[in-house]
Amino acid sequence: MGKENIIRHNLRLNMDNKHHAMINGIIMGLDPGIYKSRNHFIVDALDFYIENVGRETLAAPGGIQYATKEELAEARREAVAAAVSGAKDEVIRLLAGAAYGGGRTVAAAQPSQTAEDGGNGIAENDDIVMGNAMKWFGEE
Repeated sequence: MGKENIIRHNLRLNMDNKHHAMINGIIMGLDPGIYKSRNHFIVDALDFYIENVGRETLAAPGGIQYATKEELAEARREAVAAAVSGAKDEVIRLLAGAAYGGGRTVAAAQPSQTAEDGGNGIAENDDIVMGNAMKWFGEE
């Protein structure tokens, strides 16, 4: 009969199923220089699957990587902290410039071209900025 150390399992593929047909094509087209036999390929594939099922390493290297909710929340916290820090630094710079510059401020983004500032983007008498600057320096 057969050898006692050999166990046989049958693999049935339905050629009407596209996925099964694709698997059959891969098995039938194996390079004999890489795999000694179809059986060797199937055993290696099953071993890889069993070792990696449920792990992220199952994805092919360089494939699409998805971020977890925790990673997105951390990125959001970092972005908000950076924006708040940048805005705080800009406000301090503008208020300090207004206080020490004798009321002359330059808009940070794009200078406004109005008749009040003479069309040069520099506000000559900006009472609101000066008032806020004085409040800010008075609190410290």
